[in-house]
Amino acid sequence: MSPSCSESTGVVTNCIHLCREEDVLTPEKRAYIEDTVIPRAVSELEATLRVRLLGGTLTLESELCGFSSVSRATVPASVRGGLTDGTSFVIMVTARPTFYSALAYALPCETDQIGRPISGHFNWGPNAIDDTQMDKQIGVARHELFHALGFVQSKFNDFVDRDTGCVLTGDDALLKTVADEYPTGASKPGGVQSFTSPSVVAA
Repeated sequence: MSPSCSESTGVVTNCIHLCREEDVLTPEKRAYIEDTVIPRAVSELEATLRVRLLGGTLTLESELCGFSSVSRATVPASVRGGLTDGTSFVIMVTARPTFYSALAYALPCETDQIGRPISGHFNWGPNAIDDTQMDKQIGVARHELFHALGFVQSKFNDFVDRDTGCVLTGDDALLKTVADEYPTGASKPGGVQSFTSPSVVAA
């Protein structure tokens, strides 16, 4: 993954991706994701998720957040200094070229004392930003924000009971192997896993 492509030169230092015209984040594309798409997706998630606020000051220790040394986002000093306005999660958003057919990617970074993500990195390939497909774009943002919030396979086995604070295991585990093959009949090494939320089942 590369740093952002420059609109003036087309490439930047340490860029390992050949920056094309469509890989440039134009002012129009930036305004579109900053002012319209991401706020809409965040609003939907805030209306959907219930989060137990821990209170106190949110402080991030790391200066970088992301996948690798060349693609990480820089954490603003103002955030590392501590937020006291009730913020429970900080997302760093970048718009850098992506490889292959990926539209975007996201992951959680730092976690709090119970293992819940308090920061994440969301990168959106500029070539995939399209203001003619509003619903699809909001869907992409919502999907990636879920990943940044901790909904990634590597963390499913770390989810805890909201009342006891203990990791969910056994019959209470959220990620379970439910079959040896997909409904289509195709086999799945290690088995097909299903993510089950007790609250969703109850609803």
